[in-house]
Amino acid sequence: MTAGQTAPSTELWAGPPPLAVVLNRRAGLGRAERAWPRLQAELKARKLEFRLIESAGPAEALAAVQALPAGWAVAAVGGDGTAAAVLPAVIEQRRPLLLLPLGTGNDFAGFLGLKTGQYRAALDGLNQPPRAADALRIRYGAAGQAAGEAYSLNGVGMGFDAQLTANLPLAPAWTQGTLRYLWAALATLQQLTLHPCLAELDGQPLASGLTLLCSVMNASSVGGGFQFSPHSDVFDGQLNLLVAGEIQRRQIPALIAQVRAGRHLGHPAVRYAAGRVAELHWQHPVQLHVDGDLKGAHSWLRAEVLPGAVRLLNHPHPG
Repeated sequence: MTAGQTAPSTELWAGPPPLAVVLNRRAGLGRAERAWPRLQAELKARKLEFRLIESAGPAEALAAVQALPAGWAVAAVGGDGTAAAVLPAVIEQRRPLLLLPLGTGNDFAGFLGLKTGQYRAALDGLNQPPRAADALRIRYGAAGQAAGEAYSLNGVGMGFDAQLTANLPLAPAWTQGTLRYLWAALATLQQLTLHPCLAELDGQPLASGLTLLCSVMNASSVGGGFQFSPHSDVFDGQLNLLVAGEIQRRQIPALIAQVRAGRHLGHPAVRYAAGRVAELHWQHPVQLHVDGDLKGAHSWLRAEVLPGAVRLLNHPHPG
């Protein structure tokens, strides 16, 4: 099933539930804040019951959603990070999730065919029952550390792309979107050190040796449209594991361009497959990101797909 198809649903739908609107005013370099008056007017025009949740950070947003009465849905106003912040409550409390794409990357919304700023089209999803979409459950750690846990809608990365994420805040203010990602990629390239890694899928080795990066993907893209996993489908009950092994520094810019277009899977250094459980074992700790949120340096990771764990209110839109 592709993003252009609607997953079957047997859930009875009595109409839009009350919405907890989680607003990340900083998302999209202030785009969400600027759009809020228009979005608020649209919510009122549709006669939707809603409550605004603003917080100083992801932990506060999650706590506010967890304290909501039963039956409330969550509308994440921002990008992938805004949705990721409330994902534990969405999954564990079975709250329907609506994405209103006003962030910088909006990769998950883009997978569904929604362009940045299309909050009216997104709100149309409230007229239909939610669809069961997959998520990832992540455990990670390093020697001598307690294991960390997280959920992911989009995907996780270790190595080059996580280090790149760490460099994004250092990019000049005049860089935006893809240009900002490319600036950070070049900065990361100058710091590059490859480390050995064993990547396993469903208990079987997929790749081993010096490794540039490993990505475990639920959706298809990260970084505002870089197609790390062009065959991903969040309705198929599988995750996709991508490993880029040893590669010369001068070859990496060309590989990045191929990733942008989703044409990298034939590269001799790339291994790619679908399964249910992915495990990564690094000889040295490397940077980890979960849906763009940095988790520090770790030496192991286990990711498993949770089929149908998210009751998604967004429905596909062409283009």
